Amino acid sequence: MTADNGTEIHDYQRIEGRTGGRFYFARPYHSWERGSSENANGLIRQYLPKGTSMAALSQQRCNAIAQKLNQRPRKRLGFKTPLECYYNLSQCCTSNLMSGGVISFKLPRELSQ
Repeated sequence: MTADNGTEIHDYQRIEGRTGGRFYFARPYHSWERGSSENANGLIRQYLPKGTSMAALSQQRCNAIAQKLNQRPRKRLGFKTPLECYYNLSQCCTSNLMSGGVISFKLPRELSQ
């Protein structure tokens, strides 16, 4: 997984240990090194425009946005949805799934309370 260098990924080593996956961090101001996260950010911005305050954002709203994005067909996935590919890995290339992305995000604890 290629991640932004933000504090939201501070616990990446625990995630790597539990999943067996690897995190790669792009250099600052090199957005082309993290294409799938930039694409996901663009999709999320359709629902949460840049500058939107996260103070009133609920986990329920995050879940609703993630559900909409995971049910959206992607050219990269042969016009299947990320959820279709997630549940039918034999029909979709794993590398395409990772770059097409099943989107999930959680509010930081300090915002979700």
